[in-house]
Amino acid sequence: MDVPELLETLKHQPERTNMDNQMFYTIISLLNLGLSILIYLIIAQAVLSWIRPDPNNFFVRLLNKITDPILRPLDRLIPSVGGLSFTPIIAIMIIQLIRYSLETNLLR
Repeated sequence: MDVPELLETLKHQPERTNMDNQMFYTIISLLNLGLSILIYLIIAQAVLSWIRPDPNNFFVRLLNKITDPILRPLDRLIPSVGGLSFTPIIAIMIIQLIRYSLETNLLR
């Protein structure tokens, strides 16, 4: 590789790095958005558990399908106290911890 080719390669490298950074930030932002949506779904699941909707309702089944893989393992680990389950609160705290670590460690 001669000198003009090397200089041309070095000129174009920052653009590629900038584009990689933009893609990385986009991926982190999408993960953050997905985790935020998951928090709202867990809150909706907790509220619905108080009113006992029809379990055959499409939206209730969809909500259960999305939140159960997160809440059920925590239900087995954390007992309910006086009929109240604290698993949604703990799940939200774990998700917030993941969001915080994504934002602080990966976006530096």
